[in-house]
Amino acid sequence: MQASFAAYEDLASYLAAHGLELGWKYYRDGGAWLCRIVKGKKTLAWLSAWNGYFMTTVYVASKLAEELERVPLAPEALRAMLSAGEGRKHIPCTFTIRTPNDLLGLYAVVEFKLERA
Repeated sequence: MQASFAAYEDLASYLAAHGLELGWKYYRDGGAWLCRIVKGKKTLAWLSAWNGYFMTTVYVASKLAEELERVPLAPEALRAMLSAGEGRKHIPCTFTIRTPNDLLGLYAVVEFKLERA
């Protein structure tokens, strides 16, 4: 089994344990499958699958930037996220997941967002 699929299975279990659902849909305009991660009707994150990895983006309101800085993330990853969100309404917190170990930062941001939902 490919490591990225094991990571996806771990993520799916984690999300289910937190009351979140995965909703896959094919988007013709982009020619790709995207997964919306939702709690009720509210979108928490987006996931896209690629060969050997998947990417997940959680959008955090820019007004929470100072609080986001306290989330346990690699400093270079946090800087990239904050930089990508400069001048925008939301900060895109994007994670490339190849192995289950890559999920730790994503879990930290998901929990941060759930605490504020």
